[in-house]
Amino acid sequence: MCSDIFYNMITEKINTIEEKKQLASFLEEFQRVCFNEKITLEDFIESHASQNLKQELMAYLIQKNGTDRQAISEKVHLLIGELKDIPVIHLTLAFDADFEAKVRLTQFIRNTMKETVLVDFLKNEGIGGGAIIEGKERIGTYTLMEYFEAKSVEK
Repeated sequence: MCSDIFYNMITEKINTIEEKKQLASFLEEFQRVCFNEKITLEDFIESHASQNLKQELMAYLIQKNGTDRQAISEKVHLLIGELKDIPVIHLTLAFDADFEAKVRLTQFIRNTMKETVLVDFLKNEGIGGGAIIEGKERIGTYTLMEYFEAKSVEK
């Protein structure tokens, strides 16, 4: 298991499925680089890691493990496995959310659920507005379409 502090730092920095895929892809490439002595790990992180993760990756992988590439590779392998286990919530909106909206919505969902989750943002203009939230075998529909359908039944 990875250090809980490191795991928490990393999962706080990623909010969406896309970011998780990018991080996993980077970590898989980084793991391969661990066995290539021609490339320094610091240089690889500096040139390939996303800006918001560079500091955490350097601190946890390099500073804690020094030059032991095997130990670093093992830590990366554990982290890749743990990333696969982060629960996912599917959030369907009527629009494409920008980055800031995705971060705010992810933080709202995490605070509400009181756990770390990633959000898979989907777009369906047919819902008119609001959201459809799916995860852990539960579905919540809070859309204008549902509202209007309920109003038409009341009449």
